[in-house]
Parts: sequence; C-alpha cells; structure tokens
Amino acid sequence: GHTPCHLDNGDGFFAKPESAIGTLISRLPIGSEVHLMVTDPRDWQESLLRWKPKTVVVHVESEGVAAMIGWCRSKKFRVHLAIKTTTPVTKLAQYSKKIQGIHVMLGPIGKYGSALQPKMLSVVKKLHQHYPKLPLSVDVGITPTTWKQAQIAGATSAAVGAYIFRSQKPQQRSMQIAKA
Repeated sequence: GHTPCHLDNGDGFFAKPESAIGTLISRLPIGSEVHLMVTDPRDWQESLLRWKPKTVVVHVESEGVAAMIGWCRSKKFRVHLAIKTTTPVTKLAQYSKKIQGIHVMLGPIGKYGSALQPKMLSVVKKLHQHYPKLPLSVDVGITPTTWKQAQIAGATSAAVGAYIFRSQKPQQRSMQIAKA
C-alpha cells in the first residue's frame, strides 16, 4: 500500500537519535502515519492531535500500550503495533483484536540506513500466518530485492527511507520500489 508520509519519531531513549519533528511540523499530509519509536507514546498525544495522522504506529515494547491503543481508537486514528527484531511475536497476541495492522522492524531501529536482518523475513511470514487479515508493513533495509522478499513473506506495505533519500535520483528509486 502507499502512504503519503511515514514519519519516524524517536525520543532519544527508546530509539536514537531524538527526532525534532515536534517543533517542525504543524500538520501532516492527509493519509500519513506517525511511527512513535518512544518510551511512552502517551507523551505524544497532544502532538498527534495537532498532526492529525491517519495511522499511529506504536511499539509493543513501549510503556502504556493498551492505554495508547484505546486513546488512538477514541480519536479515530488507526493503530498499528510495531515489533522490534528482539521481541517475541507472542507479545502481539493480547492486542491483535484492537489494532488495524502490524509494523515489523526488519533490522535495528534508530540508525537511518540500517540493514535488513534476513531472519526477520520468517517473522513476517509467521505473523502473516497468525494474523492473515491484518495488514503487515515492514521497515528497515528496504530495497527492490528486500521488498520482493518481504511481499513473498506476507508484507502488504513498506516504509522506505535510505534507499530513496540517500540516492542522487530519489524519484527513480521510488519507482523501482513501486515496481517491485
């Protein structure tokens, strides 16, 4: 699927480096999503109300996950749960009926341009088997080749950063991903 903007927001603790988007953005493009790579996503509720994303991606490893899911739903935001490479997929089970998607980190978070860890493709496949009706997005190390692999495993969308934006020809790179 295509999202106009997938905006990563780190607090400098859960994921480094800290993001400065709170001071830079007043509102996101329609249909955007905010990926909260933060210790306690509840600290970002006021910003979310200002930004008005379509989807809020919350890490299952964060504090206050259940409360944040409830708050997001009460504000009509879609909620996707993100999972890090070191977290057992069983941690998602208690929330699976309350979310609208899963966001799988395919490599380490907090460093732009990190490489995909191939073992994470089997995690995508396992999640797709357990939750076939939930959209599965992937993040970290996405290239046309890894995007094809992730789609075969069950991913339905991808957040692509370094492959596109570290290129001299970002539009060409974006088209390569779209065609994969």
